[in-house]
Amino acid sequence: MKEVYISGAHSGFIGGKFAEDIELHHPTFKVVKGDREGSCHNWPYIILDFASYGNYHNQKDVAKVYEANVIRLLHLLQHTNHIEYKAFIVTGTSSEYGKADIPMHEALLPKPDSFYAAAKTAGINLAQTWARLQDKPIVCIRPFSVTGPGEQGNHLIPTLIRGCMEGLEVPLVPHPVHDFIDIRDFISGVWRIVDRAKDLKGEIINIGSGKQYTNQEVLEMVEKATHKKAAVRTVDGMRDYDKKLWVADNFRLKSLGWEPKFTLQDSINDMVKEYVEQRKTN
Repeated sequence: MKEVYISGAHSGFIGGKFAEDIELHHPTFKVVKGDREGSCHNWPYIILDFASYGNYHNQKDVAKVYEANVIRLLHLLQHTNHIEYKAFIVTGTSSEYGKADIPMHEALLPKPDSFYAAAKTAGINLAQTWARLQDKPIVCIRPFSVTGPGEQGNHLIPTLIRGCMEGLEVPLVPHPVHDFIDIRDFISGVWRIVDRAKDLKGEIINIGSGKQYTNQEVLEMVEKATHKKAAVRTVDGMRDYDKKLWVADNFRLKSLGWEPKFTLQDSINDMVKEYVEQRKTN
């Protein structure tokens, strides 16, 4: 069986869901879950680097941010350099773009406004240079806000669902916007890139829906899906990294034949169903 090495699969939402997808739909592949140091002692056919640190507000140790997103990536690139893999996917973040007044496209210069975004930018630069100098099929992706069934419970949509279903008060800043991409569409986008990695060597590709929604609009979708009103406590003020425009220009990915299949309302509906099922079994 051909091995697919996935970092971030032990506890990460994206890595874990990708491992599930392979186990369910790709029986000829064997998932190998990566370690925290970036070591790779096997001979993978595909490398998917989803591990990160610093994307949560309480992960503020700058040294750890760079260790996880740059040094660990360097180790993984070094340890696999002798392997003739089909694809090596390096994951950045849409936060690398910083504040923008147009849909974020891959040719925009990064303007990171957090240490996490800066570290991801450094990792992407490293990966692109490695792809060019070592002639490796490495492709860099910039996910936007990945959501859907299985998303971490402390994120916006699961928090709103829990608030509606359990009658809990939820603090909400109504105005920030995000481009939400369903995890299933994200996975299909990555597979599309993997299949073309040889031709896309060194490129950066956005994975986003191409639509943005305010937190207030997300709340209204959750209320529609749950048929319940949330007890919202409106909080004023936006965080430093919140934006009034945060949406992907996803033309490059669409040019590879990809199209998103799930609307944000679809994602929320499925997340509510998952919540109900979990409540039944607990």
